[in-house]
Amino acid sequence: FAFIASERQAAPSLQIVLERERQARQREELNGLYVAMTRARERLVFSATQPHLRAAERGWWQRLGEDAPGLQPLEARPEPVAQAGPAAASPPAAEIVLKELPPLSRPAAATLAGRAPPRHADAARVGEAVHRALEWLTAGAGGLAAAEAVAAAAGSFGLDAGQRELARRMVDAVLASPSFRPFLDGDSLRWAGNEVALSWQGQVLRIDRLVQLDRGQGAEWWVLDYKLEHAPEQLAAYREQLARYCEAVRPLAGGAPVRAAFVTGQGEVVELDPPG
Repeated sequence: FAFIASERQAAPSLQIVLERERQARQREELNGLYVAMTRARERLVFSATQPHLRAAERGWWQRLGEDAPGLQPLEARPEPVAQAGPAAASPPAAEIVLKELPPLSRPAAATLAGRAPPRHADAARVGEAVHRALEWLTAGAGGLAAAEAVAAAAGSFGLDAGQRELARRMVDAVLASPSFRPFLDGDSLRWAGNEVALSWQGQVLRIDRLVQLDRGQGAEWWVLDYKLEHAPEQLAAYREQLARYCEAVRPLAGGAPVRAAFVTGQGEVVELDPPG
């Protein structure tokens, strides 16, 4: 398995493999064209856009345009519609019109030059870096130090010095929190996982940290969600999200209680009110 930045500049050792890949890709293109042409019952219409660069491999459009000169172009209306391409050999009984989208309006480059990114974007990147560092540190990543994890995560998300210091303080607060300690290690910890993905009602949910604790008379599951701002429990959207996570875990818990809590950037563990 190899990653290459450009097929035009692949290493010599990969040329044979790359050629086999090209042949397989061309075969798939021909298979798709064959299916399209043999499944059509009355009419087969092709359209295409003008590429910026001509591809080295011929696609459907080039094959039909160069190899099948008997195809007839559709008549285009004078109104703003997309230009139609060649059609089947017999003229269509009804006119086919492809409407074009209006031009995309983009702000001028000068209005964006020098503008600082919005603050909420900065906060989101800090939050992502904290999530990443906590994921590494709470997974027992080979004795990785907190400062090293924060530095690596900060570099991944492009944090400046001030943002990196903020991320470090949050990570230190969570790891040093007495209320978070039972979810990190200790005799009561039976199992823990980070970034746990669950499929639930057609959605893919990703839980920041899922923990099973031994409470003496049986196990209980905890769904932990890192929300770094103050008082995340006051936001209805956060509470609903955490409640969905609990609903997804409950059928898999084997009858054991499922509880949930927010973990803030100050190291607080704020339990979600039980349903009902």
